[in-house]
Amino acid sequence: MRKRDNAIDILRGMAIFTMVASNLTPYALADEAPEWFRFYGTFAAPLFVFLAGMMIGLGRKKQHGFGYYLIRGLALMGVGAWLDAYVWGLFPFLSMDVLYLIGLAMPLCYLFGRLPAGPRYALALAVFALMPQLQAWSPYRHSPDNFTIASGIAAAAVFAQADLAQSWLIDGWFPVFPWLGVAFAGTLAGEIRLRSRSFDGVKTLALGIASLAAGVFWWLDKPVERFARGGYPDLFYPPTLSFFCVAAGVVLLLFYIVDNTAENPLYAPFKLYGKCSLLMYILHTVVIGEYFWPEGGEMGQFAFGAFLQVYLIFMLGLLAVAWVVSLLKPKNLPAPIRFFIGS
Repeated sequence: MRKRDNAIDILRGMAIFTMVASNLTPYALADEAPEWFRFYGTFAAPLFVFLAGMMIGLGRKKQHGFGYYLIRGLALMGVGAWLDAYVWGLFPFLSMDVLYLIGLAMPLCYLFGRLPAGPRYALALAVFALMPQLQAWSPYRHSPDNFTIASGIAAAAVFAQADLAQSWLIDGWFPVFPWLGVAFAGTLAGEIRLRSRSFDGVKTLALGIASLAAGVFWWLDKPVERFARGGYPDLFYPPTLSFFCVAAGVVLLLFYIVDNTAENPLYAPFKLYGKCSLLMYILHTVVIGEYFWPEGGEMGQFAFGAFLQVYLIFMLGLLAVAWVVSLLKPKNLPAPIRFFIGS
């Protein structure tokens, strides 16, 4: 058995840590998020999706079949549907949320990984190349379709009104074009990591710096209006090629740093988060929906300083849960439980 990859757990934990800040912002922050804080939470999503694809590439050594990834993908989509319906009171599947995206990507990444090398790289690039073409063909909407279950509208009427193709492919929360390309890129990186076992070399550093520098130049040269969609401060609404160029640089540099310092004890909290990332995602969503999104109440009660304190206390609570889970020795638990508390 291959030793557990500490760097992946750490990076997944970092994604969770910054993602919670971003997802808490619309419901707890009274003012607009400072610009630096928008960057702080923005790269959690591409890192999270990239790592999900990477696990498919790394899983080739375990020889899991298509059915394994299909079942896990459907289970993730089921969790996403439950969160939409129970926590947010929304009809599920009307927009491409992150768990829907990863659930869809899992079996597709498996099939993608079975293609010859040339077509794999061409297909990953094509997903990104099609994004601006689709956005030009059908303009990116400020807000995706949302219909509440409490409205009493019949499900058939809701799905008839919603533009599912637009939301799933072009302008949902995490549309297939280009986010499936991030998962495909992760699968390619996972296959490379199987051979190299680490991204701690100078090639990773050079490629990360080059991608980051090119992306920043492109970002500044061709600025676009970036929505704070629904109050979420992330800078990928709308997604652009310049954003993903910057994100690729950030992800590569994070891998380089963590692979070179993975044994640093300061990473211990992130490792705990990362080992039960799905549980962390579910818990933080439920807590935000139940305690920071009061029915008929006022959202965004905290100034930025108080917001940061609330955020850190929240993360300490999640860390305590992650620590308890680590004591349970998840490898010895039944598979369905491992799915929910594992990663």
